[in-house]
Amino acid sequence: IAKAARMYATNSPASIPWTPVTDQQTSSTSAIRLQCILRAITGNLDIEGGDQFVGFSPAVRSDSEIEAHEMLPPEQKAKQLGSDQFPVFTYRGTSVFCDASERVWGARWANLVGGCYMAHPMAVFKAMAESDPYPVKALLSMANNTLMAFANTRRAYQALMNQDLIVCFEHALSPTAQIADYVLPGDSWLERPSMQAGISEQSMEPPGECRNVVSFWHELAKRMGLGEYFPWSTTEDMLNYRLEPGGATWSDVVKAGRTPNFHRGMAPHDGEKKYLKTGFATPSGKVELYSKVLEDLGFDPLPYYREAAEPNEEYPLSLFIGLPDDEYFRSGQRHIPELRQRAEDPTIFMSEEDTRDMQIGEGDWVRVKTTTGDMLGRVFERSSMPKGLVRVPHGWWKPESRQGGSSMSGMWAFSDAQLTADDDLELVDLEQGVPHLKGCRCSVTKLTEAEVAALEAEFGSTTDLPRGPEGKALRSQGRTDDFMYDDDLGEGLEFEASELSLYGRYSM
Repeated sequence: IAKAARMYATNSPASIPWTPVTDQQTSSTSAIRLQCILRAITGNLDIEGGDQFVGFSPAVRSDSEIEAHEMLPPEQKAKQLGSDQFPVFTYRGTSVFCDASERVWGARWANLVGGCYMAHPMAVFKAMAESDPYPVKALLSMANNTLMAFANTRRAYQALMNQDLIVCFEHALSPTAQIADYVLPGDSWLERPSMQAGISEQSMEPPGECRNVVSFWHELAKRMGLGEYFPWSTTEDMLNYRLEPGGATWSDVVKAGRTPNFHRGMAPHDGEKKYLKTGFATPSGKVELYSKVLEDLGFDPLPYYREAAEPNEEYPLSLFIGLPDDEYFRSGQRHIPELRQRAEDPTIFMSEEDTRDMQIGEGDWVRVKTTTGDMLGRVFERSSMPKGLVRVPHGWWKPESRQGGSSMSGMWAFSDAQLTADDDLELVDLEQGVPHLKGCRCSVTKLTEAEVAALEAEFGSTTDLPRGPEGKALRSQGRTDDFMYDDDLGEGLEFEASELSLYGRYSM
């Protein structure tokens, strides 16, 4: 660690890229702050080749303008669930930056990174399940498979089953959609125009009754008497509205082949050390190595390291959660035959030494267990896996299997979200409440013949597919020694546009 820090400090200009690993551990807030402090004290802030600040583009209306945070009065913001225990990213934790944000970015509630000003998910599920501190009785599930997208699936399931109404905007009958009162069919990424990181033109019409989310919000707003706040009936209408400040339309952007924004309404890099003119978007206007904001919220004002619960006799291994299989995105695409042929079951990676000591063979079914829950998967050795570490895949269920109840199409058997804790303070980040996905303790037990027989009776026989030396379905010769990455995709995996539309529609 010291060597890496010195290498960064003595090789300016230098950049520290964002990584989700930093966001998924017990010391997430401190780790992110430490990176920010390193950028500042080494002079790598807002310089070419360093980490540059990107503000809002004057040519495009930003997400922050459309989100209309100012419409929610302070007394309602104060009720935001989770803001008492895990305030970072909630209204309580970010309101202190409003004046500074307006000074530097021109917006009081500047959503520069996406996901700001959220209620804490686990606090929401607790309120849904137990009406504590107040009842939450309806859920609109959109852009995620809620039951498999958050820590502690058991609590999430209890919460959803205690709702008076669940509406799911979805592409397929995901486990969440299976318990919904209404499932509204949505379009796919090829069936709508988009201006996120770049230009994405609509290539075909959505089939049947599939609708775009903009149309859905427009119709819902009208029925609630709020139509004036969401007047756009189509995605293109909204894009035209966002492009108005620069005098452009979506048609102009498509013809030009480029967007006037860099990313989600943000500006391109424009000059260095802009903070010399505006100051920083902090209460003091300076880089705050000692965070008075965190101190006032009751937390350590300086970065610290907090070890997660160590392995013990009952849970002797460490768990690495969250990486998807190459074939799938999140919990989607598992209904596609061409992709399922390449990865039919959840693949768990372990070191050769661990599998030998535990007498686990290649492709054997095992149960991975934590203090929160368990999941099943097939073990394969991977040469780059450190001894004592277990890597499990993200988002597994089997759409072809029995729906609802005790199966939920395999969610209860295969989903990694069952392993993660949501309220154990030894296994969450104290400031944000982020669940610990990289290093929590676990155990691995080989299934008995009777358990495998019962599993195959429920989900079909285990197919012994051709596999490469690293355990994955046989691919190209391209390989990496990093256990975090899977082998490169092989040849012969090409699709027509119509197929891509079908596959995209079922991405969850």
